[in-house]
Amino acid sequence: GRLGFVGKVRDAYAADEWLERDGDAGPRRIAPARCDGWGCVLRSKAGIIAISQRYEALADDCANAAIVIAAFDVRDCPGPKLVIDRSRAMRDGAYAIRLSPLRVESVASARGKRPWSQ
Repeated sequence: GRLGFVGKVRDAYAADEWLERDGDAGPRRIAPARCDGWGCVLRSKAGIIAISQRYEALADDCANAAIVIAAFDVRDCPGPKLVIDRSRAMRDGAYAIRLSPLRVESVASARGKRPWSQ
């Protein structure tokens, strides 16, 4: 794979830096997602990926998605194989998600425990 973005790219400079560091030359690739005011949903090899921007979308996302990425803290979401919420991202940093087979790596797992990291 190649790095792709979901929805509108708000910071072109940061997006281009991510692509360059990932070794993806060329134009930005936008993942084919359906987005609305509540979040985005896209289909992948791993199943449905839901990016929840609002808590009201969570019940539906948890019931139907294989992966849920939420912009807020999630307490109960038993259906998906993977849930990354605000607290988890704040604690572990950025995530790399490989879809086939599903593998997840966070900055914290690659970096290890350091005195300056939480």
